[in-house]
Amino acid sequence: MSRYFGAGDDGNDHAKDDDNDKGDDGTDNGSSDHLNSNTSSSLSYLKDNKDLERKEEEERQEHIEHSVKRKLHKWHTHGLAAMLEDHDGMGHDGDMTDDMMVTSDKDSIKTGDVLTLLEAKYSTLQDRVLMELASRVASMDSEKLEIFNKVKKMLSKARKNRLQDEDLSQMLEKTALPVTLLGLLGDLADAEKGRRQEFETLGKELLEQGKSEPDVDNHLRGVYNQIVQGEQTCDVVLDQLDMRLKAEREAVLSALHNQQRQQDGLSSTQALHLHYCCLLRQLHLLQEEDHMTLAGLAVGLAERAQVYKPQRYDWDRDRSEQLASRRLEVRVGRRQVKRSTANIDLDTLERVGPVELRTRLVEELEQAQFLEREAMVQFLQGSEAQTYQEAVSGLSLETRQKKIRNLRSRRQECLSLSNWATNQKLLAEATALYREERRAEIEQMSANVREDTVAAVVLADLQQRQEVEAQRILLENLTKNTRELTKTVLTLIEARNDELFPNIAFVTLGHLEVSAEDQDFLVTLEAKFKAMRDQVFVFGLTERLGSGWKSMAKEEKQKEILQQRKEEKRLRGESKFGEMEQLIGPRSQALPNLRHLMGEDKAFPNVPSKQQIQESGKNINLLADLATRFDVEQESLLSWLQLPEVKALSSRVKHIQLTRLAAEKFVASAEVGHETALLGVGLLERVGEYR
Repeated sequence: MSRYFGAGDDGNDHAKDDDNDKGDDGTDNGSSDHLNSNTSSSLSYLKDNKDLERKEEEERQEHIEHSVKRKLHKWHTHGLAAMLEDHDGMGHDGDMTDDMMVTSDKDSIKTGDVLTLLEAKYSTLQDRVLMELASRVASMDSEKLEIFNKVKKMLSKARKNRLQDEDLSQMLEKTALPVTLLGLLGDLADAEKGRRQEFETLGKELLEQGKSEPDVDNHLRGVYNQIVQGEQTCDVVLDQLDMRLKAEREAVLSALHNQQRQQDGLSSTQALHLHYCCLLRQLHLLQEEDHMTLAGLAVGLAERAQVYKPQRYDWDRDRSEQLASRRLEVRVGRRQVKRSTANIDLDTLERVGPVELRTRLVEELEQAQFLEREAMVQFLQGSEAQTYQEAVSGLSLETRQKKIRNLRSRRQECLSLSNWATNQKLLAEATALYREERRAEIEQMSANVREDTVAAVVLADLQQRQEVEAQRILLENLTKNTRELTKTVLTLIEARNDELFPNIAFVTLGHLEVSAEDQDFLVTLEAKFKAMRDQVFVFGLTERLGSGWKSMAKEEKQKEILQQRKEEKRLRGESKFGEMEQLIGPRSQALPNLRHLMGEDKAFPNVPSKQQIQESGKNINLLADLATRFDVEQESLLSWLQLPEVKALSSRVKHIQLTRLAAEKFVASAEVGHETALLGVGLLERVGEYR
């Protein structure tokens, strides 16, 4: 009401009737008259102040709304980049704390910036719905764009004038979509939390009734699908989009202005940055997907924190598989989108402010993940996919695991040698092996598994891994300064340009993340095997050079060993294990095999052994067998480091195992002669027996 009536219009002025100066008995109230006068003045003053504050708040909201509309106009006419560069006229948000106030508009994010992105998100979602409508109404593809523009203009005019267009209404009411908005996007945060609690309670009740976990999961899936599946007409979907926009807007403002951000441990600046980056990423996802179903599923999943390959029923996992299936379907026969070959303008990157850096961070992250998905699609259904698949089809579980360990080791060599072409082929082979692994898992639950189903499961694994990565990167960079942000952006640019595809490697090769404090284990393990390989190199050089080796200076010997290391690394990276015997010499096949010298592969506590019992006839040569042994021991070490009970150990307790590993490395380098060194390490591995 304060927009139409000024303060004091309610009749509470200071002029009093004569009767108000007297008591009920008609006598003068004396001192009470002064008290009543002061009280009335105070109340009037407080009310005036309250009305003034309300007016100021309304003016502030109107200013934000104006800025949002201006930026949205830039979004529609000039695109996302122009909208993000619009820093004029935003002002300051008066109710935010001082830690977000920055002198330069380009160095700060305001509430209006976040709301602009939110409006743009729903505007784009509306466009996807209208384009779907146009596709269903048009009799020819050439008519789609014309119908879309016409309907969008009619809808905009009707909403602006708050009038109903009968022709438009009939079109919207008669056009049914094969999905519901809830089925595509899912719930917003609060509703999602409540629904998950309800399903968790239901799941516990079913387990208590004696149902198995698979039966419970199937029941929960059926209940959820009944809620979200079905058809909706376009008018209902558009109305629900409007309601969802209002609900998300209220949720965002609440998260920015109340205690929720404090519960999350975020400052007001960090909360703004997080909402800004998350919404910006959702906009990029919308720009990548033209189809309504793809756009809705992708954005809905990006709204919520995802779990990588959940063990129990998760409706977002079903959404991810549905999204993967549609992405594969629309990309059949399409060429892989490649990275840009444009040079990086480092000078420009170093001059931009924190807001531009965060914007660039989101852009690089999403571009890298997009290219990664494109590569995975090619690995799954590209021109060479069938060749790779046929090569691994029918392999036993043990053989597949051995190949995966070998590929993991080879990839490390590729990265160290910057051999990007080999890395691509390696990941294509790894994808084929992983696809077989997932096929076997699915066949345990259902027969007659379709090829496109397995491919969708593999791509969904990558999508969920990317969501976990995105959430981690956006949260980690909230506290970083400009220099640290620049470094992160450069790292993403480098990984994208080199096409490293780390998430594909994570999914297909089973790479486990290792904390900084545990890196010493991997470094020491590598040093241990490096020392054992050097012992074999020295044997080979002695065999080849004879007395000439003994007469060499120390520097010359080191140079020869270094050359041997490079050649062995190259052969290992190219899987040419048989050719490694050239580095050992003509007596390579006559030497005792590695298992005879060292015994069984080393395993760490509480880690199931995956060793391959090698028959004597299947040994290749000492260097090749050392490479295989390294892969097995590294996998065992990584699995041990990931055990919950190991993560809970203090650094001092874990250091005991690191000391043992260092002792094995010392013996490998200190002994004279390769056989003595290998025997010594093998015996030391069994002191105190891990098993």
